[in-house]
Parts: sequence; structure tokens; C-alpha cells
Amino acid sequence: MKYILVFFVMISVLQNSRAQTVRLASEEYPELRYYPLRGQVYNKTYMQIKGNPYLTDDWVKGTVFLKDGNTIPKAEFKFDTYGQFILVYNEELKRLVLPEENLVAAFSYNDKGINRYFKRVHSDLGVKKIHSDYFLEVLHEGKIAFYKLHQKTVLPLRTPEMPFIDEFINEDRYYIYMNNTFEIARLKKSYLKQKFPRYKREIARYARSNKLKAKNEQDFAKIIAYLGQLSNLVE
Repeated sequence: MKYILVFFVMISVLQNSRAQTVRLASEEYPELRYYPLRGQVYNKTYMQIKGNPYLTDDWVKGTVFLKDGNTIPKAEFKFDTYGQFILVYNEELKRLVLPEENLVAAFSYNDKGINRYFKRVHSDLGVKKIHSDYFLEVLHEGKIAFYKLHQKTVLPLRTPEMPFIDEFINEDRYYIYMNNTFEIARLKKSYLKQKFPRYKREIARYARSNKLKAKNEQDFAKIIAYLGQLSNLVE
């Protein structure tokens, strides 16, 4: 009798533990992962333009963050730097989806061990206004922020190569953001010293002691982070 009671107690415990295990609908039905992603089926191609507008040649797998707070993990997408939008591949439906305008707030993916994060900003960024919104790669976020704009434009080919008459040209830019303003940044120590004259010595000392080269965007980001710390100290 004792062993029978133990057996029923164990069965009861197992049933309770199973009842307490919550599984998301998207885990049971993978196609539901894309439910929050409203958009249209995309079938456009760029005709007679040499090259491609995408940041990456291949599809990347990452997370898409929507403005309503929803996220789509493990999504396959490409970033169109000419149109400043992402294309999402819904593998369940085998379709390319162009999300509704302003629906995507940010996206991220892992690039050889580095997590790359892009966020949407509403600004003309001081360049020839092509879009009202752009996706900027976040290289440093803080009181003084540092971003990169990946952008391609289209220019006529100097020598037409049939069937191409135009080509995609890279026009990447860097920005610092402070006091609610974007400013085009040049990856040079001279630019930093001119922009932050009160910290000239600190910039030179910090770069020298840490063997940082301002022309390297990762090193530049470290100097920007350091400048943010210095500005906090003197307030």
C-alpha cells in the first residue's frame, strides 16, 4: 500500500509540473512568429543598376524589433541601404515581406561574434534628403553617441555596360549625437580635438595609452565613450 501511494504522488507531481510549463504559441507553431509583421509581399527588383543595394550579400538571421513592442526572433532579413528598409523572408510561407512603413523600430544580428544593432531615427541627417527615416548602426550609445549610416545611392555609369546604365555607390557616413543634434563626424583625432577643445590633452593621452587609432571606427567609438565619461565628471 505504501508503494502504491508513492506511485500516485509521483504521478501527481509530474502532472503538476507539466501543467506549469508554459509554451508560447510561436514555439508550438513557428509560423506564428511572423504574425505581428504586417506588410506586403515584395517582388520588386532593381532594373539596369549594377551591383546591389543590400548591406550583406547573404540573408542574415537576427531579431526584428517592432514599434508596438513585439519582437520577431530568428528572422531572416536583408537591409536595403538604398531604400532604407529591411526585407524579411518568411520561411514558413516562402515569401519576401516588406514591412509596413515605420513598423520596424530596430533590428540586430550577429556578425562573426559581434552583435550589430541598428535603430530607426527620424531626421534628414544633414545630407541630401532622400528619406524621412534612416536606420543607423549603433557604435556607441550614451551622452555622446556614435552612429554609422550605411547608405547607397544610384549614379549613372561612366561607361554603360549593357544591360546596366546606372550603378550603386556607397555613401556611408558617421555621426555623433549630442544635445539632441546629429553632426557628421570625421574619423580623425584632429576632428575630435576641434570638436572638444577642452579635452585635447585627454584625447591624445587616452588614444596613445590605449593604442587607439581614430580612423578605426571601433577605436573611435572607445574615444567617444571616454569623452562621455569626462563630460559627466566635469558637470
